Amino acid sequence: MASFDECLKNMIDADVISRDEARELGATFERLRTRHAAGMSPEAAEAAAREDMVKRLTAEASHKKRVALLTIAAQRRITKDLTEFRDARGDADIGLAAIDHLEHYGRAGFSSVEGRRKAILADAHARLEGFMHHYRTTFKSGRRMNKLSLDNVVRERAGEATGDAQAKAFSDAIENVFEDLRQRFNGAGGAIRKLDRYILPQAHNRLALLKRGREQWMADILPRLDPDRMVHPLTGDPVPAAELRGMLSHVYDSVVEEGWNERTPSAVPMGRGALHNQRADARFLVFRTADDWLAYQREYGNADVFATVMNHVNGMSRDIAAMEVLGPNPNATISWMKQMVQKEAALAEAGKPSLMKAGRYPGKDVRSTASTTLAEIDGLWEQLRGGIGDQDQKLAAVFSGARNFLTSALLGGAVLPSMASDPVMLASAKKFLGLPAANTYWSIAKQMRPASKHEAVAAGLINEEAMHVLRDEARYAGSLSGPEWTKWLPDRIITWQGLKAWTRAAKHSFGREMQAFLGQRLEKAWEDLPPEWRRASEGYGMGAAEWAIMRRAAAQDIEGARFLRPHDIAALDDPRARELALRWSEMVLQETEYAVPSGTARGRAAVLGGTKAGSWRGEFWRSAAMFKSFGVSVTMLQGARLAAEAGAGRGARGATFAAATLGALTLAGAFGLWLRDLAAGRDPQKPDNPKFWIAAMLQGGGLGIFGDFLFADYSRYGNSFGATLAGPMVSLGEDIWKLTGGQALKVLKREETNLSEESIRMLRRYTPGGSLWYLRAAYNRVFLDTLQHWTDPKANQKFKRQAQGLMRERQQGFWWAPGEMTPDRPPMFGGR
Repeated sequence: MASFDECLKNMIDADVISRDEARELGATFERLRTRHAAGMSPEAAEAAAREDMVKRLTAEASHKKRVALLTIAAQRRITKDLTEFRDARGDADIGLAAIDHLEHYGRAGFSSVEGRRKAILADAHARLEGFMHHYRTTFKSGRRMNKLSLDNVVRERAGEATGDAQAKAFSDAIENVFEDLRQRFNGAGGAIRKLDRYILPQAHNRLALLKRGREQWMADILPRLDPDRMVHPLTGDPVPAAELRGMLSHVYDSVVEEGWNERTPSAVPMGRGALHNQRADARFLVFRTADDWLAYQREYGNADVFATVMNHVNGMSRDIAAMEVLGPNPNATISWMKQMVQKEAALAEAGKPSLMKAGRYPGKDVRSTASTTLAEIDGLWEQLRGGIGDQDQKLAAVFSGARNFLTSALLGGAVLPSMASDPVMLASAKKFLGLPAANTYWSIAKQMRPASKHEAVAAGLINEEAMHVLRDEARYAGSLSGPEWTKWLPDRIITWQGLKAWTRAAKHSFGREMQAFLGQRLEKAWEDLPPEWRRASEGYGMGAAEWAIMRRAAAQDIEGARFLRPHDIAALDDPRARELALRWSEMVLQETEYAVPSGTARGRAAVLGGTKAGSWRGEFWRSAAMFKSFGVSVTMLQGARLAAEAGAGRGARGATFAAATLGALTLAGAFGLWLRDLAAGRDPQKPDNPKFWIAAMLQGGGLGIFGDFLFADYSRYGNSFGATLAGPMVSLGEDIWKLTGGQALKVLKREETNLSEESIRMLRRYTPGGSLWYLRAAYNRVFLDTLQHWTDPKANQKFKRQAQGLMRERQQGFWWAPGEMTPDRPPMFGGR
């Protein structure tokens, strides 16, 4: 019999495998032969190694075959969706259909990656509601409650009895969620083996590994590992002790080199391998005890157990959604869909029948439409994958930390326009679906109760207050990414002003009303449901046949009110029930974006233009997008809905809806401007100025910062229009220059400097928490104006000019005038 080395050489000569593959197989075989060498003859050791290799290669071949079949099935389903898709006008549009596979809000008739991610995440949140509530953060400090008992949860996960019944219950809940996610991941094409007493995923801090070095890291981790339970993900073979050091060295290289030890430079973007091959690696390291896992996380990973659990849930939800919609290798499917778009564009240019539609982007022909579509797909996929591919992590950390600082300084009053506009958006979204549109404020207020929050999360609505540990979007602010210590203050500012609680209550209000609307109508036939509702439902792939299944669900009953929750549908004895439950959850969560806008992935992609975090260009665009991507998302989302109405021949309904919404939002924007004026110590503006109503319209649409330019050359943050367009980071740079270089130039020109005035102006703008709506006036009047009195002999004159200028330009006075320690009078609501 030929030796294994001879077999490899013959396969290379026959062009069956490459030399790289032969080297990898040879190294694996040598490790197996070495493992069997002790106590065996060389011939017996080689025979045993051959048997192990056959077992391993058979398992891998079986897995690859299954992945191939799932990929083919996914491409067949997607081909059907791409070819049968019709836009609101009834026209084929393969480009829009491809985009809608990534994210859509009720127009495609099939699931999107983003919608499914939310549905899977909401289901996990429902089952972890008790865990999330017990370990919630406090309002004042953001400190995690009951944090010490989290170690008991870890010990229970490791099979170590603690006598803590609550920790055991939480451990069981985590196990149920993790196991369900594992099975779903494997069902979509993954290969994660079930491990006995698996504790939690481990995080690796790359910088910590680099700082201590390979040998010190291996010396620290080896005694903490349990090699007897470390196995090959496909075959389940144990890892020989003799091979462990070599495998750990490979793990070290993978972490510090960010995967480049396993890759050669190519055109494939970083971090875009097949998802079915990922996730199992994170389970390779198995720790002996809970204390070993905790000690490693403190030294080399993330010591926050709560964040570890929630990050794993979020990451698995994201990956499962991508695989269930796009197949086991979503990146390959994305490339394939782009090729489909290019093929149809070429057919259209040749004058042949085609699924490509020009004109979706104003003024673009077929070729330009195809090119823009491909760029949009890439940018949207980048956002859905979490901005993978930071080019310079240190640069990204510096800029994201700076953006977090600016959020804490500038976004202290965001809840005021939200309180004005959200009830309007809620009523508008409900009316569009055929729901009763009254009592929106009362509906939000009811969701402020702790009991309502528990019910909503348990009913399958996402726990917004747990999302900050998931690198998710913070409303208006964008992503609170970057070093953990930089996230605390902006998160607290968003919490302290009430924006987090308000947003959560508003979203839960809308979601629960959707569940109640359908729960109260389970006896009705499909034809008896409002036509608006039926159209929206069909946009998520639920029609008469699906409604017939949903009607059999046992809805939740609370004091005579019935709510149709996703898990009520999933509990049905029907093979289609679980998929239908996900569709229903997807509809509720995606429609909530119309009611309580928070920002869409497509909106972020449009603003960021596919740029990478950690590059100078990417960081500039992320600065420019601060506080603007929200407004862009609102405009794109509502614009697409109105265009769809017009395209479907319901132009009058769309126009009526648009006019009513715009009018109501303008009134809400006016209310928001008045609230902002009051918070700044000013009387509410008089409503007889046309500029005020234009600013109110912009404010109501989420673009309120630009409304200020209708009244002056400077934004509410005191910078020029150009600097504001470039973003707060550039505005900060402009202000720093005025304070430093600008003063130096004045000295050189022998002009009078104003260092104290510029310093106080910096404090007014960039003091974290200084913009909190209930502290802003007092902070400016009592502290900063007093400081200006002490440092500027002309302070009184400047304060008077400020008041006179406001009266002259806007006929608006101050109820708490600049320079005064206490208010002069109550606010005047009619002007002077």
